[in-house]
Amino acid sequence: MARKLSLAFIILMLLWGAYGLASGGLNLTGLVFEDSNSNGVLDMGEKPLPGVVVSDGEAVTTTDANGSYRIQTDMGRIVFVSAPGTHHAPENKFYTRTESLAKGKDKLDFPLTLNDDTVDNNEFTFVFVTDTHAAAIRNAPEGIRKAYGEVEKLNPAFVIHGGDVILDALKAADEDKVVAQYELYTRQLAPVIKQPFYHTIGNHDVFGWIGLPNPKRPTKLYGKKAYEKYLGPTHYSFNYKHCHFVVLDSIGRTKDPVDGSTYYGVVDKGQLEWLRKDLSQIKASTPVILVTHIPTVNALGSVYGLRGDVVSTPSGEKAPKHQIANFPELFGEVLGNHNLKLALAGHYHTYEAIHWKTNQADALLVVGGSICGEWWKGDRTIGPASWPEGFTVIQVDGEQFKPNYVSYGWKGTEEQ
Repeated sequence: MARKLSLAFIILMLLWGAYGLASGGLNLTGLVFEDSNSNGVLDMGEKPLPGVVVSDGEAVTTTDANGSYRIQTDMGRIVFVSAPGTHHAPENKFYTRTESLAKGKDKLDFPLTLNDDTVDNNEFTFVFVTDTHAAAIRNAPEGIRKAYGEVEKLNPAFVIHGGDVILDALKAADEDKVVAQYELYTRQLAPVIKQPFYHTIGNHDVFGWIGLPNPKRPTKLYGKKAYEKYLGPTHYSFNYKHCHFVVLDSIGRTKDPVDGSTYYGVVDKGQLEWLRKDLSQIKASTPVILVTHIPTVNALGSVYGLRGDVVSTPSGEKAPKHQIANFPELFGEVLGNHNLKLALAGHYHTYEAIHWKTNQADALLVVGGSICGEWWKGDRTIGPASWPEGFTVIQVDGEQFKPNYVSYGWKGTEEQ
């Protein structure tokens, strides 16, 4: 009987592999394990990690009792591990671009490291930074180094970046200039942060949608490929202690025959499908933290009388440019059966915290200011209000989330 089962298993695996080759897919297998000595190999005495989610942003699978996973994906996709609440990926290597795998390689392991804080008390502090707009202008590199240095002094559990990492790729037509901005940030500035560091895509991180709206020969980095090359997947999840964090891509592209293509706030259907699968892996009571660049809800327009831009979506509908157009659907995905406690966003370079209280939800919606202020010119100013360059420190205690906006004392070029 055992021999028959073993033979059936072998045949099944051969058929599965043949299907992958025929369909042009990539059948990946691998291990997720605790890498105690940080050598990237599962050694004697190191333990595999069961029940850990692995995904390519579309398919979602989990590791078995031996820490093994199997996923069918395609060349060109990014495969990532949704780190469990007890572990993280060293050097932020929670993802791998499949095209970077050696030719013929179909095995991908994810060695993880135990978090520094192993106390199971549901208390921790993390930092949300956003809108660095990194480039060699107006002393921006020095400003980012100072900001990240102040973040380091706080020794948070981890850091999340809310997008608009670089100054601008959206209106750029010169790929070399975009590469220079990403290289500056990833090689010289991001390494200042020693804790696990997660990033979100912003509209200014997308290459050429306005500068090269419809190139006949798009470069390899056109659109969101530049971000993916330097900072990884545009949507993914991770866990820390008792909380589940979901980072989404909120940058959609319009089709406007009059004004030309630009961006607007939306979470596309593909992500919503993935989100359903991702959230199915956690308990309904698990606190969920949502991260997008463009806010889901923002009170700034109501307070200061801003009308904002209205754009045409690809389907011909009108939508707000600077809020997530389908946030009712997005919130339905999260709020319907899950415990949304915090939504973080950037984009406006302002700080606000809205208490979202309904029959279903009790959450904070936070827009987290900006590292760059008024694009490195000084404090961000709208009407009579002003927000200094800064970041948001968030203290977590069970289901209580307490944000505090902190200025790091930077003076922009027009204040000096």
